[in-house]
Amino acid sequence: MLVGFNVSISDMGSDVLATIFETKPTIFYRRLFLIGTLCVVLPLCLLRRVELISLASSVAVLIYLIFLMHLVFVCGLPKLFAGNPLKHVRWWRIDGLVHCLPVIASSLCCQVQVHVIYNSLQEQTHGNMRKALTYAVSFVISAYALAGLFGYLAFIEGEEGGESSALAGNMLTMYPENFVSALVRIGFLYTVTASFPLMLFPLRSALNSLLFEEIAGDLGPINSVKEVPVRRFRLMTLLVILLSIVVSQCTDKVEVILSYTGSLAGAIICYILPACVYLPTVSISSPNRLLAVLLLVYGLTVFVTPLFTFVGVDSPLDAAPVDQLRQEFAAPGGLHPGVPDPAVPHRLLQIQRPVSNHPSASRNVSYLHRVLQ
Repeated sequence: MLVGFNVSISDMGSDVLATIFETKPTIFYRRLFLIGTLCVVLPLCLLRRVELISLASSVAVLIYLIFLMHLVFVCGLPKLFAGNPLKHVRWWRIDGLVHCLPVIASSLCCQVQVHVIYNSLQEQTHGNMRKALTYAVSFVISAYALAGLFGYLAFIEGEEGGESSALAGNMLTMYPENFVSALVRIGFLYTVTASFPLMLFPLRSALNSLLFEEIAGDLGPINSVKEVPVRRFRLMTLLVILLSIVVSQCTDKVEVILSYTGSLAGAIICYILPACVYLPTVSISSPNRLLAVLLLVYGLTVFVTPLFTFVGVDSPLDAAPVDQLRQEFAAPGGLHPGVPDPAVPHRLLQIQRPVSNHPSASRNVSYLHRVLQ
């Protein structure tokens, strides 16, 4: 998740700098803004008490609300009432489900941050903890639903034949280059910056317990941030941030990072391990055992979804247009040797366009060229 934060910071920061200087985003802008943001994030990550950044988190939630209101009332609803975008909507896409399911599944889990949140409560009771988790998960579900629905309606564009154009994995890249879009990206930069130290708290605690065999006590959750020695605390913080920055330079697509981390790490931590730990503790006749089994099955399903991207399930190529183009190339009267039909390249681009932003785009385009030869 920290790698995804770094990719988001690089993307949005380079776009903001490009808008300010009226140039195109470059790798130099990405790395420059990432280094500059690190100077701001690092002091926040070195804080040993999560209560000190609670105000920053509250402001981040407020920015999310403003973004959702702008997306719904300024971008989504006017597009919905202005025409008929529903005719271009694809109501079912198995390749879209493969990529979105891991992201959504991992975003609705918060058990890795339970101890950090519990220790920050003024009244540490199970009722207050349950209430905080209910509010947090409800907000996340609502935000994902609104952003997904109205973002799809706002940026979907119809093409000939009623097909919809491909949407970018990062919705912010589809905003027009203007002052309002720059403000939206700056707001998201703030939310990512505020979320960075929150993600580090449970990560440092887990690393400290794993590497230095920290043992939990009997008086409830350990405030592991206070238990970690100062020197070790700072060293782990620097190493984790540096490693996440290095890995983030491998790709510039945040959707790829979130998809694979959600399906691999998210499925194991949030679904598979809790179910495996709970199942041996309950009897076969317990009604909760069925829920644990369903949780395990769901976790395994999310875990194997990246395999579908390697076997071609997510390939947007359709056999019908490929066969039709092959016939047009082979038609005796429709194509002269050495002189391509002007309609064929145009339709070939229409097939290639949906896969241009996909990780397997080059593989699909190469396959299409081999078929048409």
